[in-house]
Amino acid sequence: MPTVERYRELLRNAQQASATHLSAYEAARSKYGSNKKGHEATTHELAEHFRSLGLLYEALAPAEKRFLAGDVNACDDIINFLEADIPVSRSGYKKEKFYRKLKSVKLDRGQVTRLQGIAIARCASTEQRREDSELRRLMIRLADTEFLRRIADVPDEAGARVRHKKSLMIEVVLEGRKDLRTKLKSPK
Repeated sequence: MPTVERYRELLRNAQQASATHLSAYEAARSKYGSNKKGHEATTHELAEHFRSLGLLYEALAPAEKRFLAGDVNACDDIINFLEADIPVSRSGYKKEKFYRKLKSVKLDRGQVTRLQGIAIARCASTEQRREDSELRRLMIRLADTEFLRRIADVPDEAGARVRHKKSLMIEVVLEGRKDLRTKLKSPK
């Protein structure tokens, strides 16, 4: 199965093909003055964009099929995809689906640590993504006091959005986990 680096390469290629198509389309639309002619002039770039997305989703398909069928051995392959974390067309929908399914899967300590690392990286990012809410819900199940401390320690230099994402993660986790609320309130 593909490694994190391979998924990252496929995601970058798809992202680059998308940007190339968008740039060519905008130039053609500007030159020809209509959306229709812009689309006609960029069929090659659009085909390349879809080809690169196809390669990505073909590489992901076997692991996705096994994972959604309940094969716990496919979890590491799915986590590899989630760790690559480069936004491309429709990847947010897939990530949402995977985070939702991961809530019902028994994970080992290494997998939990990797998923917590993804959550911390998402909190440190200024990007807003559709899959973030499902990731927060997954963290309700996977969080511990060390995870919450690491979220609180994420630097605020990036501004209000990072502060908001950190506080939202902590709020959602504590709302769903009475045991963690109690641990954080009790003196050590």
